[in-house]
Amino acid sequence: AFLMQGFTLLIKSIVEVAPTKLQESIDVLKANLFDVGNAHALELGLKGKLNGEPAEYLAFVKKKAASIEADMCFGAIFGGGTENEIKALSQYGRILGILTTLREEFIDVFEIEELAQKMNIDRLPIPMIFAMQDPKTKKEIEKILLKKRIAKKDLETIIDTVFEAESVKKLKKEMEDFAAQAIYVLRILQGKELCKQLELWVSSMLEDL
Repeated sequence: AFLMQGFTLLIKSIVEVAPTKLQESIDVLKANLFDVGNAHALELGLKGKLNGEPAEYLAFVKKKAASIEADMCFGAIFGGGTENEIKALSQYGRILGILTTLREEFIDVFEIEELAQKMNIDRLPIPMIFAMQDPKTKKEIEKILLKKRIAKKDLETIIDTVFEAESVKKLKKEMEDFAAQAIYVLRILQGKELCKQLELWVSSMLEDL
């Protein structure tokens, strides 16, 4: 009921604020909702897969990021942005969504409670899955995960093992590339202060990783 009411209010708002963008807005909403729905379906399929391909997890992350892309796109439309500005902010939103999701996955490795919750739902944090592509690393991590209780020392071992993995280093480099790409697309926007805030926002996703 809330979802339907939300759609109704959104359409009314578009008609009042940007009537010429009505069909475009509906298309954006539909495409991004499908992506978010597919992301949830993909995540269900990833449960219990310790040998999942990294590409599968990145596909899930990219689709999940559609929600923030939609937020940025509608913000640009309601703010009276040009076609190029709407496109740029949509691209920025998708990348920000990717970085936000990956950052949350990294944080889950650092916290025992979050890691335990991931284990309970049978879906380990993405950096751990990446690290476990290496058979030796996988063996070290699985030995700890089989314990009834993970101690602080075990968590430190997991963190060190994960962050030393080459695949995780490559993932962090890919995140840096995404951030650089997001900052690049902002060049079309007017207003240096706005661009500075958006650049800071996306750069903060890489802090302390």
